[in-house]
Amino acid sequence: MPDLSASTTRSSFRAWLPLVAGPCAAVLALAMTRALAPEAPSAAVHAAAVLAWMAVWWLTEAVPLAVTSLLPLVLFPLLGVSTGKEAAAPYADRIIFLYVGGFFIAMAMERWGLHRRIALTTLLVVGAGTHRLVGGVMLVTGIISMWVSNTATAMMMLPIAISLIDRMERHTGKTAGNFALCMLLAVAYGANIGGIGTPIGTPPNAIMLAFVEQRYGMQIEFLQWAMVGIPFALTLMVVAWLYLTRFAYPIAERALPGGRDEIRAELASLGPMSRGERSVLIVFLVTVAGWMLREPVARLLPAAIGNWVSTSIDDTTVALVGGLVLFAIPVDLRSRTFVMDWSAVARLPWDILFLFGGGLSLAAGVQSSGLADLLGNALAATHSWPLVLTLLLLLTASVFLSEVTSNTAQANLFMPILAGLALAAGVAPLTIIAPCTIAFSCAFMLPMGTPPNAIVFGSGRVTIRQMARAGLGLNFLGIALILASAYTLIPWVLPVIASP
Repeated sequence: MPDLSASTTRSSFRAWLPLVAGPCAAVLALAMTRALAPEAPSAAVHAAAVLAWMAVWWLTEAVPLAVTSLLPLVLFPLLGVSTGKEAAAPYADRIIFLYVGGFFIAMAMERWGLHRRIALTTLLVVGAGTHRLVGGVMLVTGIISMWVSNTATAMMMLPIAISLIDRMERHTGKTAGNFALCMLLAVAYGANIGGIGTPIGTPPNAIMLAFVEQRYGMQIEFLQWAMVGIPFALTLMVVAWLYLTRFAYPIAERALPGGRDEIRAELASLGPMSRGERSVLIVFLVTVAGWMLREPVARLLPAAIGNWVSTSIDDTTVALVGGLVLFAIPVDLRSRTFVMDWSAVARLPWDILFLFGGGLSLAAGVQSSGLADLLGNALAATHSWPLVLTLLLLLTASVFLSEVTSNTAQANLFMPILAGLALAAGVAPLTIIAPCTIAFSCAFMLPMGTPPNAIVFGSGRVTIRQMARAGLGLNFLGIALILASAYTLIPWVLPVIASP
């Protein structure tokens, strides 16, 4: 008879171990900091302890990630790292509200089904060839993921991919094989890659922008990051498409029987565009235009007006105007139905917003306490390393660590460390920070790496081994492309704040 008590004890121990490991890591970090830097101010020593505690809990998910993100509100004032007011201020950072506005628009698109209509229309344009369909699914998923949560995008695109796979199997009388694998992985990889394109596409981007503004007083505009992120994302999607269909799981180029007809039928089933869809589409396009054209238009206006636009309106203002106006646009006045209502906002991902705030609060404490300077001095040994080697090691570590931990938590944890490395290497901060931020979103191997990976794996049609086999090669291709971008695209688009 099995020893149930022993099994229960082991399960209990495994459950408690991560919880206890956080405070233990804090005590260990405190002791090590005092031993290695006896002259360090007590605030820096205590900040190191909080950093270690949060790192362990974020990496092990001992408690929900958002709960860990609230620790600075309690520990920083108690330990003298900062006042309660200073610890709380980053939770209301403007970048967080940029995301709030973006979430409002994304949820409105989902509420009225606009995202599905866009996806099906684009697939209809792409064509019915097997290679084209895989590329089309990846491209559509990636473009939608630039504006909508990559989790929601993957969930929306997965049924479309499965219907195309089923269509192939019905007409050939056998399993779709590599075509099925490529279609499913195109959904996961497209959702992951697309988020890199814009500041609201994936949490690490917003965390990096907020950190750079907080730490260095540098504002990276929506258009500036998009000029880096969108070309990179589109290039990596092309690389991923070619790699998947030609090397990882080669498929023969042929037309999918009835492929266009099935997509056309699904599109027809949606009916004509509703008033809600049209309203969301107009607000979305105007908001994107505001993000992209605000600064160029300001430069064309008379000096006084242009200066007012530049100083009074930022990306967050544009996002919130777009998000809030949705609550005032009626769809049916008799029933008091508006494009958005507060019940729809109940699904707002507060955990992500708390993660942003916690990471920014942690970074602010690390900076103000003097711990950032200690980290920079400790990393001074890397000054003699070639920058390309430092970047290669950092990118490799960032990509593969993101396979087993939340990239949001990873970005929060790494930002102060990367800033210290940039200081030690004597290079401009974004030379290191920007490439690593992109790397945080390039986890392609494991289901636990990102929600889109998990959603596709959950379909039961892809094994871990199949995903890992394709993802390993794509991880290395992503690292190579990021490294190339660090010396070309990033310093070209962001010359003042990224060039060494």
